[in-house]
Amino acid sequence: MATVFNSAKLIEIGGQAAEGSISGSPWFLDDPSPKNQAFVKAYTKKYGMAPDQFAAQAYDALYIMAEGIKAVKLSGTLEKDRTALRDALAKVKNFKGVGGTFSFNASRDAEQKGRVLTIKKGKFAIFSE
Repeated sequence: MATVFNSAKLIEIGGQAAEGSISGSPWFLDDPSPKNQAFVKAYTKKYGMAPDQFAAQAYDALYIMAEGIKAVKLSGTLEKDRTALRDALAKVKNFKGVGGTFSFNASRDAEQKGRVLTIKKGKFAIFSE
């Protein structure tokens, strides 16, 4: 598991001193969406621990790549055409993943709503003032 500011390791290592810490994250373990909760449950069952941000992003990345590959196959271009895959990925819009809605913009930059998290009572929660 990565030790980053939005990692459960912060709570484990920092204990009470971590309480009230604030960090940004593209993903939130306790996001109540059915897709996220199914991912968390399956991951925890398989690996014996809850997923972290990087597991969630890798999971979504695989499905985003699959969207691009499907588009290339449907367009009839050669499967090994990297340019066709690049162009298909650039057209991914409003992909619903465990991290929320994901799109590539015209510059091929990722667009996804981030979350601001805080540690409350030894657990990450959505930050609100």
